[in-house]
Amino acid sequence: MTSPNDETTEINERAVDRARELQMEHYLSETDRAAVEQLSERYKEMVPPERIETVRQQDTVFMGDRELFDAVCEHETGESPEPGEQVLGYSLGASESPRIATDYLEVPRVIYHERLHQLSTPGIETELGRRLDEGITEDLAIENLGAEPLEGDWGTYPVERRTAHELRTLCGDAAVESAYFQGDTQALRACLDRELGPNGLEQLREGLGDSIEEPESRR
Repeated sequence: MTSPNDETTEINERAVDRARELQMEHYLSETDRAAVEQLSERYKEMVPPERIETVRQQDTVFMGDRELFDAVCEHETGESPEPGEQVLGYSLGASESPRIATDYLEVPRVIYHERLHQLSTPGIETELGRRLDEGITEDLAIENLGAEPLEGDWGTYPVERRTAHELRTLCGDAAVESAYFQGDTQALRACLDRELGPNGLEQLREGLGDSIEEPESRR
């Protein structure tokens, strides 16, 4: 039999837990909105206004239940993570809300990552290759967030991100961003052909171990 004091304590603990959940939901929602506005303003000369408006209309879906998130991810993408890996978030295009798990430290970085995927030109992962596409996305996400990943947190695409960063240094931001946001790879290809030889982009993709198959989702 529980005492009135025990019942009051239990109610108070539930109320505190719920208040924390609401506070976190508010924080994530505000961070998501701020990221969209920051990225939209920065890349407004690159991204068509109708794409920006479509992205603005989609609120990110945050999920704290890992088992539920993994199940939804597998159902919607047809993909499952490799053993020892976790999917932190994924997007299915500008007109669909990104899905992001929240059981790790650096959710804001993943928010920026998925929102950049939405703002990029549809299908660019097919031409750049999935690995380079993810590397560019991660490098831009970290740059716009203004903070490097925390040591010990789930890192994402470290090799791909380093390659993308070096690519931006080698060929310039304009060439990389024109390809990523507009689908115009002419300047990027010219740079890579000059630096790596004929079919430089394909050589870079091969060096990253990329396949030519079109991915079903972007993470």
